Amino acid sequence: MKYTFVEKDIIISGEYPLVGTITIPKLEDRLVPGILMIPGMGKVDRDENFKFLPMNILKGLSDALAEEGFITLRYDKRGVGRSGGNFYRASLWDLVEDAKAALELLKSHPYVDKRRIIVLGHSEGTIIAAALYRRKPVDGMILLCGLAHGMEEVIERRKNRILQDLEHIKGIKGKLLQLFKTKKILNCQYKKMKRKIMKDRGSVIRIKGKRINGQWLREHFRYNVMKDLRKIECPTLILGGSADVQAVPSQVQETARAIKGPVESHVIQNLNHILRKDSSVSSVLGGVLDYWIQVEQPIDPEVIQIITRWLKRFKVEK
Repeated sequence: MKYTFVEKDIIISGEYPLVGTITIPKLEDRLVPGILMIPGMGKVDRDENFKFLPMNILKGLSDALAEEGFITLRYDKRGVGRSGGNFYRASLWDLVEDAKAALELLKSHPYVDKRRIIVLGHSEGTIIAAALYRRKPVDGMILLCGLAHGMEEVIERRKNRILQDLEHIKGIKGKLLQLFKTKKILNCQYKKMKRKIMKDRGSVIRIKGKRINGQWLREHFRYNVMKDLRKIECPTLILGGSADVQAVPSQVQETARAIKGPVESHVIQNLNHILRKDSSVSSVLGGVLDYWIQVEQPIDPEVIQIITRWLKRFKVEK
């Protein structure tokens, strides 16, 4: 049975007020499970949209799960959309505290069953979800295109993949890249950037005129998410894609092995980081550029099917 639902704006009280959307299925008067949705990396809003790229990842998931009878809560990140605060001054632990405030609000909602609370994280949201669980255990976790390693290793791996992609460019472009020693230059730039980030103590730094959240990066570099993943004891669904050039699919099984509780894991063939199918990915840069085309499509139906099937354990039949 598919339910209709209503969406309402809601204020999450924390260090700064965050504006979110609570989605409520039209059910008879009974308590239902609640799902907190934590967005991924970057300056994205509650729907997980950039100003320049409307991905609608959390919006699509919220609609699908509300139709299944779940209340969902998603929110604009600190300093994004209608939320207060400064995005560039928000640390990793600020984001964890914001998620904690959102979780408390969801649990306090009169229609939400406090014994059936699930946290769903996408991309960086999976790291925040793991850190949140250590502070506030919940009844279920959904980790989508997540990370089993610290941000430093993720950035290093991505940089190496880009360098490998450059080596495979043939013809005149390839010769020009070799002539200008592009690989060596990129390596040097990366090392210089990392030194500046770790040496600087400011919350916001500038690299080549571009603002970067230095404190957020430093905290990510020092945080070992695997330690918190090993503390998760609730049922957990882990999902990744074979075409994900940002969170490599091998991390799905690494995460599954770390978690103590019952785990179900999937690597969906040709699924990319924004939960769309992409059978043509051959490079990091090409895969990311294709996002502008793929966002015209809805979230892959297989993702929705796997999540809704797994969530049946939290539903109470009449």
